[in-house]
Amino acid sequence: LPLPDALAVRARGAERATAYALASLLGTLLTRPAHLAAVRDEPALIDAVWAETLRHDPPAPYLVLRARERVRLPGGAVAAGERVLCLLGAAGWDPAGYPDPGRWDPYRAGPAPVPAHPWPDLGLLTVRYGLPPLLGVRGLALAPGFAPRVVGVRVRGPRRLLVRLGG
Repeated sequence: LPLPDALAVRARGAERATAYALASLLGTLLTRPAHLAAVRDEPALIDAVWAETLRHDPPAPYLVLRARERVRLPGGAVAAGERVLCLLGAAGWDPAGYPDPGRWDPYRAGPAPVPAHPWPDLGLLTVRYGLPPLLGVRGLALAPGFAPRVVGVRVRGPRRLLVRLGG
């Protein structure tokens, strides 16, 4: 694609991935009152909450790339020009780097996870500036009986997030 078209396609993908990651993050915080209170009290935790959300529920769990050159791997080799599936989301679930990887923990120590997001900085800026006002809404909570569900293969996240305000 010409460069402007290619950037537009990536921007649409980043927009979708950001929306799903934000829904995952907000759904996670609304189901964990202690973490929600901590982020409300200390907005500096937003970066860690975002990183842990991308690790635990990556919105773009894989990318398809083309090898620029031949690459040797333990099980064989990838020829130059061959398409390769890169499982970005799996990197954040390696128990050697992330003990108890199924547990969502923004206080987790260890290596920074591979950002499973097409444009991670765009997502981080959106979270830094968009989340604090949203979390400041009085009575923000999940709708009674609603539980967010992360779904999807190519782009993952809750397709719906039902909340209530006030009260």
